[in-house]
Amino acid sequence: MVESGMTDRTKEIPRRPRMVESGVTAQPVVLLRADGGPSIGGGHIVRAGVLIGAFLKSQCDVHLIAKEDDWTRQALHGCAGKVHFIRRTDNESLIIRKMIDRLGARLVVLDVGDTSEEYIRYLKESGAPVCTIDDRGRGSADANATFTAGLPDRQEKNIYHGLAYAILSPDVQHLRRQPNPNGTPRQSTIFLGTFDPKHYRRWMPDALRIFPAISFSWFTSESIPPMENLRIYPPDRAAFLSSLASADLVIVSGGVTLYETAALGRPAIVLPQSPHEFDQAALLSEKGAVRMLQDPSAESLSSAIRALIDDPRVIESLSLKASSAVDGRGLERFLDVAMGLMKNI
Repeated sequence: MVESGMTDRTKEIPRRPRMVESGVTAQPVVLLRADGGPSIGGGHIVRAGVLIGAFLKSQCDVHLIAKEDDWTRQALHGCAGKVHFIRRTDNESLIIRKMIDRLGARLVVLDVGDTSEEYIRYLKESGAPVCTIDDRGRGSADANATFTAGLPDRQEKNIYHGLAYAILSPDVQHLRRQPNPNGTPRQSTIFLGTFDPKHYRRWMPDALRIFPAISFSWFTSESIPPMENLRIYPPDRAAFLSSLASADLVIVSGGVTLYETAALGRPAIVLPQSPHEFDQAALLSEKGAVRMLQDPSAESLSSAIRALIDDPRVIESLSLKASSAVDGRGLERFLDVAMGLMKNI
């Protein structure tokens, strides 16, 4: 269900009491705020889909609020939750606050990357608890709970940091049953993010063509000419996860996909494209779970692939350390905290 043009669309939303007259608790309302697009990537919207599914399974009524653009509208087509689009010029905090009041929301989840203290405090004045995800802003300190998988382990008060809190689809947990790879890589899966902002695609084929024994599957919406050892696929989530789970080697930039790769125990070469992706990759690299390229290029990538071919023991080591670092249960841990916050109001 999609609504758009919300300068003040909340006027159209009927006020909902937290309890129905019979004394039976109504479905708790969860407001989820997330964006996607070239400036921030597609991972927040992918994660929003995972959270919507989990909250619906927990018998919640879920409303997703997103800033409207062509990519986000297309990405959310068929979304299971109720989607409300806002314009970039809208008073976002006011709209969310009015939705909290009119819907009787029991929880607000913000997956927007950078919040302010004033924003969080204003929403909390409604009485609804506020959670943030991957929030590097100052507002995270005022949230009832803040989750960041890409920072060193830390759990105290409202802070949940570390790879244990990587929020992934339940499908990843099911696919962990695949055997871990060992030996020389034969199948490789590539994903450079939804938008590939640094345009690594320009030189990627040059790095791949010198490894004819490896079959590369590249998931991208860009127009890339295929080669004898390279097949191009659209970024369909189900097909991508299936390919990822069976790969002997993964070439990835970061974001949610890096956590999925690690949880599946796939040895990976990481080509970060943003500061937070460098942080992510460094965290896993320190654990011996990935190979990170500090200065990605055709030459450095081909050298990294050659090094893994020359020493297959590294492939097995990367696989075991990756699956140990990310166990795929971050969604469960997040829900435990989130549902607890809802029960306490």
